Amino acid sequence: MGADGDGPISPKEAESLIDSEVRAGMFRDLVTQELLTDQKGLVAFTPESKTIARDVVRRHRLAERLLRDVLTMEAAQIDSAACRLEHVITSDVEGAICTLLGHPKPVRTARRSQGPLL
Repeated sequence: MGADGDGPISPKEAESLIDSEVRAGMFRDLVTQELLTDQKGLVAFTPESKTIARDVVRRHRLAERLLRDVLTMEAAQIDSAACRLEHVITSDVEGAICTLLGHPKPVRTARRSQGPLL
């Protein structure tokens, strides 16, 4: 639907609609799975979802270090490749990567101001 509610819409409008529907569906799923709580319009992580989120962030950052330090990938490619890898790295593989990297210490960077690198 266009701005008038009829007819075709721009790709940007379609993307916005799809994104909002996907986000709403994901939110409902996370609440149903008791990974997020909706408290009077505010969203909160549960203890379990905090652990899951920390693990995903750690796997992502280990993947970034592996791609940068060992595989010497170009910086522009590292984040998207790490995003894909973080979802398939098992705890055994995570441990092996950590060992290979020499158990890197947590590092804060301007890009990672939300928390430690590892």
